[in-house]
Amino acid sequence: YPLIRKYAGLLGRKVECLGDLQGPKFRVAELAGDPVPLVEGEVLEFGICKDDNDHIRPGRITMKSTVEQLALVRACKPGIDLLIEDGLMKVNVVEKVSDTELKVKVVRGGKLKARKGVNVPDVEIDCAALTAKDIEDAEFLLQLDPPVEYICVSFAQKEQDLQELIDIMDRMKVPQEKRPKICPKIEKPQALTNIDGIIAKSQALMVARGDLGVELGLYRVPFAQKMLITRAKQAGLFVITATQMVESMIQQPVPTRAEVSDIENAVFDGTDAVMLSGEAASGKYPLEAVRAEAAAAREAESVKHRLRRACPPVESEYRMPPRLHVNMGNKLQETDDSLRKTKVVASLGPASWSEEMIPKMIEAGTDIFRLNCSHRRGGDFERVYPLIRKYAKEMGKHIECLGDLQGPKFRVAELAGDPVPLV
Repeated sequence: YPLIRKYAGLLGRKVECLGDLQGPKFRVAELAGDPVPLVEGEVLEFGICKDDNDHIRPGRITMKSTVEQLALVRACKPGIDLLIEDGLMKVNVVEKVSDTELKVKVVRGGKLKARKGVNVPDVEIDCAALTAKDIEDAEFLLQLDPPVEYICVSFAQKEQDLQELIDIMDRMKVPQEKRPKICPKIEKPQALTNIDGIIAKSQALMVARGDLGVELGLYRVPFAQKMLITRAKQAGLFVITATQMVESMIQQPVPTRAEVSDIENAVFDGTDAVMLSGEAASGKYPLEAVRAEAAAAREAESVKHRLRRACPPVESEYRMPPRLHVNMGNKLQETDDSLRKTKVVASLGPASWSEEMIPKMIEAGTDIFRLNCSHRRGGDFERVYPLIRKYAKEMGKHIECLGDLQGPKFRVAELAGDPVPLV
């Protein structure tokens, strides 16, 4: 922290700091042995550890006994889904045995490792937003000189969650002019329902797309992002859009086209800041990631006024009906595909042009197949095209085809030996 302030002063830059309180995190316990396979359809015990030796083992998933995790299990009822490891695995509660024990059925299996995160999208957990560690961390942040500019409250669900931080500031008698701006991280569906109360207690807002994508369902995040940015800007709040903005730059020195589009669209929507997480904290190219975000933001700002003139908004704001989050969970597979108007174009290649895969691609929702004319050289185009027409007719689907002329391509020649390093 002193280094940030020191070099910001030396460089003559105004740099702000954001202290991030961890919030209640829900995790499974330790393993008794190797990772435990969860098999689709099997029924397991899911409960709070009875003692220090009650580890995860075949037939039983456990969580350590904390105030927050006790509240989570207590809030679960039959029919509730629990998502494990960012939704890679999913179990459904089939029986509530007690306030500390559940019976669950595996809906989506996998190999369960120790201390993986647990999310419960459809449950408002009755526990304090600030854990004992959060309170200690908040007190530490509030005594810094100079103070941090923002404090983030993780997993905020309602107005009262932010009041807990205000109460700490009151207790510590922090002067109003030295109080950091309160920035709730919107990560729970319940926060969308209670957004007006949350905004009323805040001076900033973070669209935290990581956990929000797990809890809400990743296909709902773009709408939630636009709605949150719009509502926050109407209230005069500073808005941060976060998570996976240039995720590929953890390993690669340049962003993908989709990542640049993501950043610039967030700026077009009205965000005030775009945040780097793992890209800057643990990636191979932190400087390049900062430069890429800055370049994308500058470009978006330079043309934003033109976009407004060319594309006037259809509606003045995004509205989210009460309790919409109940319908926004991971239930998208239930949507009637016949209602979809946006067409899916799929490029065919070695991974997808077999006689077995083409009907599966059609069934999955492909409307237009892209055929690259460069594949004509090996005769694949001529082999695949009749298969598309055949299966579309048999399945009663209207499928269109797009022939893609390659155009001039410029390439380096062959190697004389091993790949050549460019220094």
